[in-house]
Amino acid sequence: MKSLHLWVVICCFLISHVISGQPISSTTENRYFRTISVDQGLSQSTVFVVQQDLQGFMWIGTQDGLNRYDGKTFTIFRPDKKYQHSLFSNYIRSLYTHKDGMLWIGGNKGVSCYNYKKEQFDNYPLTVKPGEWFVSGITAGRDNKLWVAANSGELYYYDDASNRFISFSYRVNGTPFNTIQQLLFINGFLYLATDKGVYQLDLTTKTAKAIQPVQINARINAMLQQGDLLWMGSENGGLLCLNLKNNQVVKYLHQPQAANSLIDNDIRSLAWDQTGNLWIGTFRGLSILDTRTTTFSNFEHQSNRHLTLSQNSVRCIFKDRQNGMWLGTFFGGSIIIIKMIFASIFLARPRVTYC
Repeated sequence: MKSLHLWVVICCFLISHVISGQPISSTTENRYFRTISVDQGLSQSTVFVVQQDLQGFMWIGTQDGLNRYDGKTFTIFRPDKKYQHSLFSNYIRSLYTHKDGMLWIGGNKGVSCYNYKKEQFDNYPLTVKPGEWFVSGITAGRDNKLWVAANSGELYYYDDASNRFISFSYRVNGTPFNTIQQLLFINGFLYLATDKGVYQLDLTTKTAKAIQPVQINARINAMLQQGDLLWMGSENGGLLCLNLKNNQVVKYLHQPQAANSLIDNDIRSLAWDQTGNLWIGTFRGLSILDTRTTTFSNFEHQSNRHLTLSQNSVRCIFKDRQNGMWLGTFFGGSIIIIKMIFASIFLARPRVTYC
């Protein structure tokens, strides 16, 4: 029923556009953005992270609370000092769905794990150096061991025997870094996106070495792997593509006179869509890179038009199991991208329970 409700909403939306004479096209230039924000029940309009669990629910982490969305309504989770198993943090920066179905949540107090049977949270504090911090990354390796990073530079792994997160000490070969923005496993190594570029951490020798090309010695906010390629979104340094075999780097920058260039050099998030296009969330809007033609299609907020971006600062991008694209923005809520040919209403139905 939940998937049917969302499907009816999308169908009604598309039909209304056909009746009104607005074009519905499968081209990149015709994409429609539907905003889901506080008016629809979202706890707060700055969205840092979006994730889908194995049951199909969408989880949205904000500056004030965690939201579970079933396609119709929101359930909001916040800390409650009177209840031991309430959510640990209200400032949510990381979400991770493990292969075993568990949902892990990272915030400014530590890590939480959602217990589906009891509808409560198991909470795990982290030993972090003094100062403001938050959990900036959660991932698992081939052995399914869970790893967590704090933006202040610390690393932790989950120990099943003791049911706690243990600090992982490592040394750095190269310029010391201060922050970790993201974690990514590639070929058994843990890659760290930091304020000094990307580092490759060997978990056996406990040594992190800097990826050497000078072009990526900048703050890296996001990473994605594509075979032998590592795509990186930098802060004010544009989009970078590193060939992991030969160490060659291709750099994409905003060109003010070129309409089909990257929309902005300050990149916050990266994600692939179902067709292999790279979605790039920046401080000034959304770019979509066709990697075959190396051209960008750009989207930004337009106050005089409906169904555009609600806000230009795109903090996160997530592709759900039905290939819908979700964007989290700064004070703009969470956004669904609707891209569909009108005939598909009658010829296709969702293959996976949506939420």
